[in-house]
Amino acid sequence: MALRLFGNANPLGRSIRFTNDKDARPFEIIGVVADSHYYDVRTAPEPAVWFTFQDYAAPYMPTLHVRTGRADTAAMVAAVRHELDMLDKGFPVFNVKTLEVRIEESLARERILANLSGAIGILALSLAVVGLYGILAYSVSRRTCEIGVRMALGSSARLVLWMVAREALLLIGVGSLGGITLSVAGWRLLSERVSGVSPIDAQVLIVCAAIMLIFAAAAISIPAIRACRIDPLMALRHE
Repeated sequence: MALRLFGNANPLGRSIRFTNDKDARPFEIIGVVADSHYYDVRTAPEPAVWFTFQDYAAPYMPTLHVRTGRADTAAMVAAVRHELDMLDKGFPVFNVKTLEVRIEESLARERILANLSGAIGILALSLAVVGLYGILAYSVSRRTCEIGVRMALGSSARLVLWMVAREALLLIGVGSLGGITLSVAGWRLLSERVSGVSPIDAQVLIVCAAIMLIFAAAAISIPAIRACRIDPLMALRHE
C-alpha cells in the first residue's frame, strides 16, 4: 500500500482518506509493516491498512491479534479473556487460535497433496524395486548357461557380480536421470503457482537419488549373489 500510494517517499506522518468513510476524515500513518499474506498464503500480498479500535469503527466481528513471548499460549488466552471480561462481562470471544494453527489450516489442501504424493512416491519406489528385482532375476535365469560357461572358463565371482550389477546400474542411471529431470520441471511449475516455494535444492535431489540407489542395491543383491553361486556343471545342464 505504501509503495503504491507514495512510491519510494517516506509515508510516516502523512495522511490518507477513504471515500467510504462517512466523515472522510484523514488518518495519519504512524507505521509501515512488511508485506504479509493476511488472507491467503497462496496469493501475492495485497494492499492493506490496519486501524486501532479507538480510531476506526470496529466491524461486526472484529479480529484481535495478540503478540506474546510466552510459550504457554493457553495462559495467554485466559489472560486475554479475563481482560475482556473486565471491560465487558460476557463479551463473546471465539475462534481463538495461534498463528501457527491458522497457517496449518490454510495449507490443509497442500498438506493432503503432499501426503498423497509421498504415499504415491513410496508406492512407486516399491514397484521400482520389485520390478528391478524381477528383471534381474529373470535375466540371471536366462543367462544361467552363459554364466556357467564363463565360470568354467575361469571367470571369477567378482566379474560375474559386476556383469549382473552393470545391467542394473544402467537401468537405475537412466531412470534416475529421467526422474531428476521431471522433478526439476515439476518444481519450477510448482514455484510459479504456489508462493513461498523454495528454489531447487541440490541436496534434496542427491538424497533422493541416494535412497533410490540404496533400495536398488538391495533389489539386485539377491540375483547377483545367486549368479555368483551358480555351479558350472549344473549350469551347463540347465538347457
